[in-house]
Amino acid sequence: MSDTLLRQWTLLRLIPRSPQKADGRQLLRGLQDAGYSITRRQLQRDLNTLSSVFRSRG
Repeated sequence: MSDTLLRQWTLLRLIPRSPQKADGRQLLRGLQDAGYSITRRQLQRDLNTLSSVFRSRG
């Protein structure tokens, strides 16, 4: 399984259910704590990718 897919699954687990919120800094720290070495820009790309996948399903 690709590292990108595993990272994105981890990212989805880090996003809290409404009404709770998490900002980019918290998500980035959570991914880094999980062992992923990513930049803020990569986090933004992952969020955009996930957003487009789930937006097309609703």
